[in-house]
Amino acid sequence: MELNSEEGSRPAAAKDPSWSIEERGVCEDASGRTITLLRTEDMADFQKAVKREGGRGLLVGRDFAVEPTGEESITQLLESDLMYLDCDPDDEVPSGYEKEKVLVEGCRLTKYVNFD
Repeated sequence: MELNSEEGSRPAAAKDPSWSIEERGVCEDASGRTITLLRTEDMADFQKAVKREGGRGLLVGRDFAVEPTGEESITQLLESDLMYLDCDPDDEVPSGYEKEKVLVEGCRLTKYVNFD
């Protein structure tokens, strides 16, 4: 994994202090799709930045986020303790899917991902 690479997603966010990103690494999954790993100093600040962006597509742990680009990688990573961070106000989580407390109002941490 190459840290602070300009490849992958969110290179500008890694340089913006409001995202609270300490380190950024980029690698590939088994299919050759990019996966970006973001280690955060403050997960609440990170989630606020994702919300400002209207973002989704990130899987988060306690002090890091993973941004895979392929549905297969997302599905496989959700089998771990990672949760899907979704701050899109138009998205809803169907009943029956696991949800966790989030640090920023208006966002959701869930095991549900709508790939449509």
